[in-house]
Amino acid sequence: MSFSKYESVLPTHFSSSQDRSRKIQATAGTQHLEPASPPDVSTPAPEPSSAPPPAAPKPLKGFADVVEYHREHGQGGQEVEIIPTSRFIPKQKGLPKKTTQYNDYAVVLRRTWVQKQNTAICVRIELAIQSEALCKAFRKIAVSCYETTDLQSTPIKLSTPFSELFFYRKDIKTLATSPTTDPNLRRDAQALYDFIQKNGLLSSIIRDDEKYSKEGRVVGDILWTLYPPNSLVMLNIKAIKECWICRNVSYYVDQRGIPHWTVLGLRIAFGGESPGLVRQTFTMPMSQMQVSKISDLPLLPFPLEDFPEKKSITASLKARSGILQRVLGKDLSSFLSQTYSGPSWDDGFDAYNTLLNPLRAAKQSDERVIVDFKAYLESNRTSNDLEKLNDPDARTQAKAKGRGMIATPEGARKSTRRNRHRRSDSDSDEETDPAKHLANLQAGQDLMASTQLDEAESAQDAQDDEPTDLSSLRQIVTEKFKITGDDFDLLYPALVPAFSLKEKKWQWLLTDRLQDVKWNTLAFNSLQLDTVTKDLIEALIKGHKDKTTTVFDDVIPGKGQGLIFLLHGHPGLGKTLTAESVADYLERPLYSISGGELSTEVDRLESRLNEIFALTKRWNAVSLLDEADVLLCKRNSSEMDRNAIVAVFLRKIEYFQGVLILTTNRKEDFDEAFKSRIHITISYPDLSHDAQSGIWKALIAANEQVKLDGTWTTEAFTALGKLNVNGRTIKNMLRTAVAYALAESGVLGLRHVLAIARTEMKENENQDDSVKEGLKTLERLVASDSSG
Repeated sequence: MSFSKYESVLPTHFSSSQDRSRKIQATAGTQHLEPASPPDVSTPAPEPSSAPPPAAPKPLKGFADVVEYHREHGQGGQEVEIIPTSRFIPKQKGLPKKTTQYNDYAVVLRRTWVQKQNTAICVRIELAIQSEALCKAFRKIAVSCYETTDLQSTPIKLSTPFSELFFYRKDIKTLATSPTTDPNLRRDAQALYDFIQKNGLLSSIIRDDEKYSKEGRVVGDILWTLYPPNSLVMLNIKAIKECWICRNVSYYVDQRGIPHWTVLGLRIAFGGESPGLVRQTFTMPMSQMQVSKISDLPLLPFPLEDFPEKKSITASLKARSGILQRVLGKDLSSFLSQTYSGPSWDDGFDAYNTLLNPLRAAKQSDERVIVDFKAYLESNRTSNDLEKLNDPDARTQAKAKGRGMIATPEGARKSTRRNRHRRSDSDSDEETDPAKHLANLQAGQDLMASTQLDEAESAQDAQDDEPTDLSSLRQIVTEKFKITGDDFDLLYPALVPAFSLKEKKWQWLLTDRLQDVKWNTLAFNSLQLDTVTKDLIEALIKGHKDKTTTVFDDVIPGKGQGLIFLLHGHPGLGKTLTAESVADYLERPLYSISGGELSTEVDRLESRLNEIFALTKRWNAVSLLDEADVLLCKRNSSEMDRNAIVAVFLRKIEYFQGVLILTTNRKEDFDEAFKSRIHITISYPDLSHDAQSGIWKALIAANEQVKLDGTWTTEAFTALGKLNVNGRTIKNMLRTAVAYALAESGVLGLRHVLAIARTEMKENENQDDSVKEGLKTLERLVASDSSG
C-alpha cells in the first residue's frame, strides 16, 4: 500500500491532515498565513515474517510503525500487546493478532496507549533507533542534544517532536546517501531519513522553519527550533543582558490556558568553593499561531543576527569576563573594593520571564561597595548548586506539550490543530508504568515540571576532577558542550553580589558598571594633627596589615592580636575624619559600625559582631565605632542588660584581629575594662586659629568645581580662622555658602560666607574678642571688594 493510500484511510487518531488547516497570525499585522499540516506518521511496515531465521544473521528490516497497547486484567495485572498501526485501518480489521517486539527493525515508531476503566489514552510517542550500527553513527552525528535525551543507550529513544532529527537531518541524509557508508548502515540510515521526509510532524516543522527563518521570523509552536542544544542564547531584559548555554526547551499551558515556553540555560557562577555553571530559566508566553520577529524576542539566539546593538552588546559581554577576573580573581573567590553607580537589587535572579521588569524592583545606588561572592554565600549560609560537569547521569526529567502533543481527553477536545512540540524524557531504561501515566494525566499533572534526578544516583558516577578555577572550568565546558573559548568568555553573570558600606547590607549589582575606587590620599595629609601622631597612626596600621607569623602574641594564642585606637575630644575636631582618611590613605575599605545594625539583645548582638568582625578581617578593612561611649559605658549593678552588652564587647574585642577605631567625646564614661584593651589613645585638642584657617583652605581646595571670585586672599583665610568653629561647622558653613552663591551668580565670594557667619556667630559676638576681630576683618574685605 502506498503512503498516500495509507494516509487516506488512517483514522484521525493518527492523522490530522484531513480537513485540518491552521492559521498563523503575524505579530506585525493582520496577515494570515497557512503553513501545511501533513500527517504525523510514515509508511507502515509490512507484517513481520513468521519464518524461522536462518543460521546466518540477516540485516535488520527498515521501519516499523506500531502501537503498544496496555490494558488491565480483572485481577489487577496488566497485559501488553504490540500491534502494527496498519491494523487500525478499517480494511485490515480482520487480520489476526500477533505478539512481537519488532526487535528486527532498524527504526520503530512506537505509540503507547493505556486502557483503564474503559478509557484509552495515548501517553507517549517515541522513535526507537534499534540498529546498533546506526546508534553508533547517530551518536557521532548528534554531538549535542538536550539534557532530556539519552543518546548513550541502545536502542536510542527519541520523543516528539524529534528535535535531534530536525537539527541533524542534513547529516543523516549524508550518511544515508554517501557511497562510502557501509551498505547495511546506509540502508538503516535511509530508513531513518525516510521517516524524516515522510513524517507529517517533522515535515511540517521543517517546512515552516525554512519558510519563516528566511524572513527573520519564527512560528510560536516551533520556537524551540531557534535554540539548538548547547547553542548560546542571550537574555535581553532591560538593563540585564546575559549569555547562557541552552540545555533544554519545554512548553506548558498555565491554569488560565496561556501557553508558555521555558528555556533552561547554564552560565558561570561561584559555588562557594570554586567556579562552575548554574541553571537559569526564562519563560515567555507564546501563542501557537503567533509569528514573531526573532530580533524582538527577549531571548535571542547567539550570534545576534540582524540585531541593531549586536557589536556593542557582544563587546560588553566580552569585557565582562575581564571585569570579574580583575575583581574576583581566577577562581572567583577573592574580593575587591569598587565604586558603583546604577540600579541595585536586594536579591538576585535565577528565573526570568517577559513580565519581569528588573528596573521596577531596583533602587539607585551611588557608593563604595565590596564585591565578594564567597563572603556573600557564607553570610547567607547558602551555596550555588553548580552543575556536575563530569556526571553524565545528571539530567533533568522534563516534559512539554505543543505541536505533536499528547493531551488529556479534555485537552484533546479543545485542541483543533496539530501540535508540533511535545518533549518528554527519553531515557531508554525508564520504568514505564502505564497506570501511573494514566493516573497522572487524569490528575492533571503538569508535564512541564522539571525535577532533578535522585542526588545519590546523580552523584555516584561523578568524578573528582571538578573545576577548581576558571581555567579548568573553561577546559571542561568547551569540551563537554562543544563551544569555543571565545563563547565561554560570554557566559559571565550580569549581576554580582556586593556589600554596601553605606547601608551595611548585601546587594546585587550590574557587573558592567563596577569601577575601581579613586582613593583620596590627600585627606590624611590635611588632618589637623601633628606630624608625629600621623606618622604613628600610619605605621601602626600598615604594620598590622603586613604582620608575619612572628607577631607578638598573648600567653593564650589568638588573644590581643587586633589593633584598637581610641580617639577622643570635642565634637567636630576630626576624629571620624581621621578614620576615613586613614582608610583611604592605606587604600582599605572603612566599615563604620552603626548602632542601628547592632541589636540590644545579647545573643543577636554577639552574632552580629561575629559577622562584622569576620568580614572586616577578610577584607582587611578599618572598622569604625563612632560615639563608642553609648555602647561601652561603665557598668553598674542596676542595669543588667547594659552590663551584658558591655561584657559581649569586651570578649569580642579581646579576640578581635583587625583594626578598630573607637571615637568618643566622653572618655570618662568608658568602662574601666576597655581602657586596658585599647592600644593607643589619641586626644584631639581644640583647634587653633591656624588649624581652623588650614581647614578652610583644605575644603576650598578639595572642591575644585566651585568657582571663586578674587576675595579669597591670605588675609581672608586668617580672618576665617578666628571665628572659633570646629571642622564640622566649617564644612556646613561652606556648603550653605555655596548653595547661596549658586542661587545668585554661581561664583562663591567672601560675602556669601560672611552672611552665613553673621548668623552663626550672633551668640559669640559679645563673648569672644577673636570672633569680633574675624568678623570685622571679613566685613572690611567684602566692603573693599564692593567699592573696588
